[in-house]
Amino acid sequence: MKRIWLLVLMVALSAAADKRAAVPERVTAEVVSVTDGDTFRAVALVWPSVNVAVSVRIKGVDTPELRGRCKAEKVRAVRARDYVAKLLPPGALVRLSEVRPDKYAGRVDARVTLADGRDLARLLIGTGLGRPYDGGRRGSWCR
Repeated sequence: MKRIWLLVLMVALSAAADKRAAVPERVTAEVVSVTDGDTFRAVALVWPSVNVAVSVRIKGVDTPELRGRCKAEKVRAVRARDYVAKLLPPGALVRLSEVRPDKYAGRVDARVTLADGRDLARLLIGTGLGRPYDGGRRGSWCR
């Protein structure tokens, strides 16, 4: 029984340490694919010769879901995804900053800056394809 608790403690401490792990202030990442309007896959160039495949949630914006609750949300979700896919074709380089673990396992939240210096979240919000999001409860896109 002690071994099980020790294992649980080690896993918990490891997870806590991961949240505080030091990463460069800005990380260059190469886009692999766009998942939806606010998520994409990339290879982050963390340190020289250290590349990490990661799913990135764009910090500061919420876009409609492809599996939305109504037809209007699904249509808007496709528009948002296609817009991001044009801005982030495979091989495009972006800068990630404010990188933190996401509330869902397997991805990170990060501020995303395009090669020309534009903030991706602000672009989505400015075009009406997304809205400001602070990580809390999402509002409905069906109203």
